[in-house]
Amino acid sequence: MKNSALTIISAFIMGMQTISASVQTDIEKANKAGNCVFLVVTETGNADNAAAVILSLEAHKLSPKSTVIELNRADKANESLVAKYRLSGAGLPMVLIIASNGVEAGGVAYLKQTTAENIVALIPSQKKAEVLKIINEGKPVFLVVSKKAMEKKEILSMCKTACAEIKDGAQTVEVDFDDAAEKKFLTSLNISQIGSEPQTFVINSKGQIAGSFTGITDSKTLSAAAMKKPAGGCCAPGSGKSCGPKK
Repeated sequence: MKNSALTIISAFIMGMQTISASVQTDIEKANKAGNCVFLVVTETGNADNAAAVILSLEAHKLSPKSTVIELNRADKANESLVAKYRLSGAGLPMVLIIASNGVEAGGVAYLKQTTAENIVALIPSQKKAEVLKIINEGKPVFLVVSKKAMEKKEILSMCKTACAEIKDGAQTVEVDFDDAAEKKFLTSLNISQIGSEPQTFVINSKGQIAGSFTGITDSKTLSAAAMKKPAGGCCAPGSGKSCGPKK
């Protein structure tokens, strides 16, 4: 990584473009290795390009399971990725965070006050990345939050049935409430405590929390909640805003 970093920095300092056979291939290779990607989106001639790359490399030092990749928006070879990540009108340079499962998890424009910590903070937990990927596919999520000692077999069975009842499909994601790696994700959803039974939080295909249920809930109720847009509209799990489920 050190040699690669030096190559990237040197290329920018000399006003050259970094050479990559395929940015998409590089992203897939990084994800296959279990790494998230700090995708540095640049444009030819921008004086801040090198600083954005260096900042991303600093973020990599804080989070070694990451890979820094540069994408030049002006390169025609990158047109499909520019469209995929909606980068045509973005202020550049910017750093886009792509989770290890390939889902876009957020981005930050390069500013002098931006820190490596700001970039690392956007890396989603494993469960958050799963949820984001499902939502990106236009499907609802049944988020079952429990503790290890809790019985959840019948709850998961109801969720499975509810998934089958939804025309375009849905998926269930299980989260251990005591998993320290998922605390930030749960907190972002205002899930700070659960009772003596597992709780199922229904997230619709827009990323909005549409309902929460304690214990066993019939599949029809779950699927109905997943297909109904909540009044007022909650925020998506990847929005960076807090949005608590209705009790």
